[in-house]
Amino acid sequence: MKVERRGWIAAGLAAMLLVGWTAAADAQDAKAAPKDLVLKGDAKCTRCHDESEDYPVLDIGRTRHGVMADSRTPTCTSCHGESDRHINKPEGVKERPKPDRTFSRLTDTPQEERSGACLTCHEKGGKHTFWQGSAHDRARIDCSNCHTVHAVRDQVLVKQTQVGVCFTCHKDQRAAMFRFSAWQV
Repeated sequence: MKVERRGWIAAGLAAMLLVGWTAAADAQDAKAAPKDLVLKGDAKCTRCHDESEDYPVLDIGRTRHGVMADSRTPTCTSCHGESDRHINKPEGVKERPKPDRTFSRLTDTPQEERSGACLTCHEKGGKHTFWQGSAHDRARIDCSNCHTVHAVRDQVLVKQTQVGVCFTCHKDQRAAMFRFSAWQV
């Protein structure tokens, strides 16, 4: 009976040591693993992109696209692609390659792919369902030509600045707004 009890005690101590060792290893891994700063899974991006950049990449956390509690929230990679060459700069290359999908006006990413990244979510019901075949789509203008996803306030969605964004391209309509009218007597 004493031998059997010692065996159980030894097994219990071994189990406690194993649990303690595993917990310590998990804590060590948690310290070593980079943490997401704004979006789920953004740690691989935010190891380089932080608040010190000229372009406010982390401002997305203060927008509707950066709400971690919402399961529909996109990630860096759902918009920009996996971008392995960007993340792990190849040897012998002076400049880091751009992400797989970029949204600037001077990008190599095709218009269909840029708008497609947005439509992955915004095509599902609501007021954005009529994009394909619209005048802007036919003119090969993508969502990011007007909308600024990373900005705290997207100027298109703010009523006071929306018209100014539209008038950037629609100059004839702007001029028509300031024409003299018989009704303005």
